[in-house]
Amino acid sequence: MQHRIRVLHLIDSFDLGGGQTVTYQFLKHRDRDKVDLVLAACHGNSRSVFLPKMRELDCEVICLSPFKWLPIYCLTLPWLIAFRRFDVVHCR
Repeated sequence: MQHRIRVLHLIDSFDLGGGQTVTYQFLKHRDRDKVDLVLAACHGNSRSVFLPKMRELDCEVICLSPFKWLPIYCLTLPWLIAFRRFDVVHCR
């Protein structure tokens, strides 16, 4: 059996933007047999434009901080990286 690469893909937010559009297209066309992908955003909440679209693509989606001006991701991101043991951490 082939090893699936565990990837954490980190973006700033799930709001409308170029990076989010590219990430959405990547998720639609990824090879699910080779890549186990977790998508995390530093900022995001239920009102974010791309959040429901990303969740529809059968990908684990994590909002590291629901508040734009309170950077909780300073704590949640290092914890996520340390305990989930990703092979690759990609930041856009």
